[in-house]
Amino acid sequence: MEDAAAWMRAKYPSLVQGAIAASAPVWMFPKMLKDSTGPYRIITEVFRDALADCPVKVAQSWDLITEMGKRKTGRKQLSSLFQTCKPLDRDGVKSLSNWLNGMYFDMAMVNYPYPTSFLADLPAWPVKEFCRRTNASEDVVTAIAAAAQMYSNYTGKVECLDLDSDPAGDLGMTGWDFQACLEMILPISSDKYVDMFPDDKFDLESYVSDCEEQWNTTARPFWLKYFFGGMDGFDYSGYSNIVFSNGRLVHGLLEEPRSLKKTSVWRIVPTF
Repeated sequence: MEDAAAWMRAKYPSLVQGAIAASAPVWMFPKMLKDSTGPYRIITEVFRDALADCPVKVAQSWDLITEMGKRKTGRKQLSSLFQTCKPLDRDGVKSLSNWLNGMYFDMAMVNYPYPTSFLADLPAWPVKEFCRRTNASEDVVTAIAAAAQMYSNYTGKVECLDLDSDPAGDLGMTGWDFQACLEMILPISSDKYVDMFPDDKFDLESYVSDCEEQWNTTARPFWLKYFFGGMDGFDYSGYSNIVFSNGRLVHGLLEEPRSLKKTSVWRIVPTF
């Protein structure tokens, strides 16, 4: 994460002359973050920037998919629409919703003005292309499924959507999963009244318990705050030669007037 660049400069100024920290949520951790819905609101704005009614369709799709998943005929239809490798059962419908959630998050993260392939084969400005494709049908779920093909199979070479595999492939995600579970815990929540995602309230106690059971070790959810500092009177104004871009993710809050994709937005700590 780009946080490391800022932390290295802040912690070891005699060794690191300066840092550019792009999309670095240095205050988006337990006991620092005051608004846990910030990231999902930012993602929603990215999609709204691409097409005004795009987040509306995404927001409507969650309950529709859940309702379809309650019926055998509905699950069969979902399997066909999203071209899943295996027929969806009730658990599979939940996996599909989780996959879509991750897709929106990742798509906003790689919403670059040029094609990329490190998460998936994607065109330039993938969010704009996704939203354009949602106009393919008046039916919301059909429209979302058609647009999702842009992320899951942009090249047309993928036979089916495998919900059990990581679309990012082998990017060393196991290491990140370990770190995000035990030290770099991101307490992110979604709120259907302010973003396009279903309600999901982050529960730190439950999260830590699950992580410790998964990795058989002890979590340190507040280590970052006390080792690198954060909030409660602490800021980066006392440091120099640190450039934060995409400032809204620096705090995890909606403080800047631009969205994720506008990389021209900078928060600059004074340089001497």
